Amino acid sequence: MTAGHDDEQPDTYQWRAAPSHLKTRRQLRAAGLSPGGQDVAALMLGKRRGRRMIAHLYDIAKARPKRVPSAAQLDAIAKATREHQARAAERHGYPRTDLTVEADPGSQWDRNRPSRNHSQENNDMSINDFQDTTGTGLFAPDNMDRLRAGEQRIRATMASIAESEAQDAANEARRAEDARPKTAAEQLAEIQAETRADLAAGLISPEQAAWVDNIQVEDEPATAATSADEVEAASISAEVRALAESGRIDVGLADYVDDVLAGRPAPELGTDPGERLQQWIDRPEAEPVGHGQRLAYLYALVAVNQASDRQARYVADMDEAERHGTAAADAHADRIETILERDEAALAAMPANNREARVTALANALLWKNGSPVAAARVEEITGALAQDWGVIVDVDEFSVSIDETFDAHTAQIASEAHALRARDLAAVEVVASAPLPDNIKATVGEVMAAWTAKDVNPTDPQNYLDAEPHRQAELAQELSKIQMPENDRVTLEFAIDYLRGDLKGMDLLDTPVQVDPGEEVRGRVPKLLGHFARGEVQPKRMAEEISVMTEADQDAVRAAGRAIAAKQPVEVDIWPGYVDREHISEELMLYAMDAGDLRDLADYIVDEAESFAEEDPDRLGVNDDTPEKIERMATRREQLRAAAETGKGLTAMERHQITAVLADIDCGRIADEKGLPELMWVDERTKSEADLLRGSRTAGELSTATRKEVRELIQASGTVEANSHPGQIVDHAVSRIGDSVFSVAEGAPLGVEYERKEFAEKREYLGRALDQAGVDRDTKLKVRDVIDGRAREAGQLGRPAAQRRTQWKTRTDAAVTHREDQTAQRRAVTNQRAPRSNGRNCATRADRAAQPSSPAPARHSMRRTGPEVER
Repeated sequence: MTAGHDDEQPDTYQWRAAPSHLKTRRQLRAAGLSPGGQDVAALMLGKRRGRRMIAHLYDIAKARPKRVPSAAQLDAIAKATREHQARAAERHGYPRTDLTVEADPGSQWDRNRPSRNHSQENNDMSINDFQDTTGTGLFAPDNMDRLRAGEQRIRATMASIAESEAQDAANEARRAEDARPKTAAEQLAEIQAETRADLAAGLISPEQAAWVDNIQVEDEPATAATSADEVEAASISAEVRALAESGRIDVGLADYVDDVLAGRPAPELGTDPGERLQQWIDRPEAEPVGHGQRLAYLYALVAVNQASDRQARYVADMDEAERHGTAAADAHADRIETILERDEAALAAMPANNREARVTALANALLWKNGSPVAAARVEEITGALAQDWGVIVDVDEFSVSIDETFDAHTAQIASEAHALRARDLAAVEVVASAPLPDNIKATVGEVMAAWTAKDVNPTDPQNYLDAEPHRQAELAQELSKIQMPENDRVTLEFAIDYLRGDLKGMDLLDTPVQVDPGEEVRGRVPKLLGHFARGEVQPKRMAEEISVMTEADQDAVRAAGRAIAAKQPVEVDIWPGYVDREHISEELMLYAMDAGDLRDLADYIVDEAESFAEEDPDRLGVNDDTPEKIERMATRREQLRAAAETGKGLTAMERHQITAVLADIDCGRIADEKGLPELMWVDERTKSEADLLRGSRTAGELSTATRKEVRELIQASGTVEANSHPGQIVDHAVSRIGDSVFSVAEGAPLGVEYERKEFAEKREYLGRALDQAGVDRDTKLKVRDVIDGRAREAGQLGRPAAQRRTQWKTRTDAAVTHREDQTAQRRAVTNQRAPRSNGRNCATRADRAAQPSSPAPARHSMRRTGPEVER
């Protein structure tokens, strides 16, 4: 009975209810037939003891008679198999002689035999060994049937693999037979056999038959060695032709091999066909090239190793369960069924465009592919993508990974980087299209931006898109400079483009527009702040400062939660659910990039240090290490970050695009690790001020490092202080403290100028005492004092503008809060149809950039701006 029909799946029937013209592969084999290359015509579904059964059905009308290989063909196949095994052993460091030297495996072989790649045929100990003649208890007939059923279940996967290998061997023999040219003697023998059949049927006379039987050929009889060589040559030809049909090698090379095997010259590939053929046969295995292919190769290795390990463990567990009786075997079978259902559900719900999630999915799909249509579909999908996108070939039967020699991994890598850059360009176009610009200006800018992005990545030359980027940016800046617009709109436009391109090195962040309400930004951090407050890690004064930029209503909500915490009452700290904590996302992105950098290093190690990696048991990669944990963490974080970009509250459109672009840059390798993350991840005032002050901190750090180095060199040159001695350690500690003081002053003296001046004087005095105790001479001490005083003056010169910029950032934030409250008051006044009340803060007292102690903004002739404070 048909269960239904689906355009994407064959018909399905209940177990033993399929039409008579549909047969399983086993039934066809029993009738001397084979599927003959036809697709699966239908599926037969059933269930036994809680376990699903699936059988593939084939149309008997399309089946072909099975061909029995000759002895010579079987010898050729055996020879090719032994050579394949020998080369595989050599790749793993085992000499060929180990395959032929006989050794006693020991008395424990039957009980401790390897569980990987074993089947019922090589298992000397079966359930029959435990039978007795009592017919009662554990060995009663019913229980024996259950035990045998359990034995068959556990070896179903291995029997399927063995059946597939046998079918491949038969197909190989048939291809060899079809490719081998028949000799004149063989052709004559076939004619004579047909003549005798015609004589028996009465179709010809005995005289005619005798005349045919008396015919002899003058060809030199073929020896057994010659026949075997012909079969082997045909086998090689068939293998090469199959490689050419699958796209693994060039068709011209396959034609060349055919010419060589047939004795025909092949001048197009060289004057020595034999040497050329030998070079092709002895060619080394292709290695992964570039970040994308190496990472795909690593992920595929981890997946196949995990699948192989789980398969071996399940088989071993079933063996152990069967030894403990029927109940244990059934319990194990139920557990495996539960695991299969869980894995199938995960495979069906696999997130899209998550390459790390596909690693676990591929491992699960490889494990269950022979018994689950869902798993089989996932195997085909994921392995197909690996082959198409990165030329990584996964042998789903052998659990092995290789590289397609014909795949251009270099071009694929460049293309991935070019597409990531183009995605940033298109994001800039989208953000500019929604920017608050006048309609006439927005239309003109839109035309310029559309022309800027009109040229897509050339699939045959993606490098051109990357190389042309600086020229394209200069052209865009020139075209935008021709458009007449207010200066504020121009700054907004230029900032959006540079921010989404990830390059703000030439822009003064104090000149950028305010795009995020400071009070909205705090909403996402409130749960974390309240958690710190509950643990006593944040004092009430600090909490008041943090929430001071929020509206009065929001501040009241936070204060109410704080009072509940102080009273030890239960409280919901997530007052505004769904609001994004930018600090938390930054931390998650950093951790994601750190794991990506570790996996990048591992992928490079596998290729660059192949010999060392081979000594570390490559089959255990992803099984005995923390690689799977890193991959799973990345898969989970990717989904969380994408969810924040898509649905997180409080983020601007620019910031949403930034998250997506950073993930893409990490994937393609443009961002190698956490050190390559953008300088400015968010556009809120708090983040911009921290990024701006960090620029000054880098300069302060350089000055501090130079101070430590110069002072230590002077002390070392005196020859009176041993580095490892106790006085030497005290001196080194004193020098480090001086460097810290220089850094604080150059950073702008966050704790106050008077505090830093007092700290510097105390640390300088402490260094003097340490030098005296170490016995440093007077001249050296004077030189050290001159260096310290000189560096302190430089630090003061750097610290003054740094302190000014701190004040300017606070003023900007206060101005943004004031502007928000004025707008709120105006909207309330319109609603109440009366003028807004004065709240003591109006435009006359509002902070203005013109009154801020900053240098005049430089002229903006292009999208790149430089200034003395930026380049310092």
